[in-house]
Amino acid sequence: ARAEGWTLRQCARMTWDLCEAHEGFAMTLLTFPYPQTHIASHLRAMAAQLETAGLTAELAMLALDFVGDTVVSMHMALGNYRDENSAGMRAARARIEAERGIGGELPPMVWEVPSTYEDAVGQKIEIIIRGLETLVASRA
Repeated sequence: ARAEGWTLRQCARMTWDLCEAHEGFAMTLLTFPYPQTHIASHLRAMAAQLETAGLTAELAMLALDFVGDTVVSMHMALGNYRDENSAGMRAARARIEAERGIGGELPPMVWEVPSTYEDAVGQKIEIIIRGLETLVASRA
């Protein structure tokens, strides 16, 4: 596996695991500007690995940010689906029942709530990585 892929997969997986282990962590990352200062040295090390793999410093930080934002926002979104009694889920169930009443039906994927990292964000991260690998290869 290419270095940039490994580094970005590692970043994504660590971010997901932190969100899973610490309730509210995802919201904290999105709403407060300072938590990232605690992991700045790790981000710099990952960025350096990405630069060694051929990304510019700017693109390396953008890639880490993109992967982090993707994981954090997906984790937050899934939190709403995981809580069967949330206002959002109650509204969604009511809407689906209304749609059924007029002959409509939502695709099954709407109700398939991913429970694992692989199901929730794994494919999205792979798309990001493939795009970056293509970009790096085109610059070589």
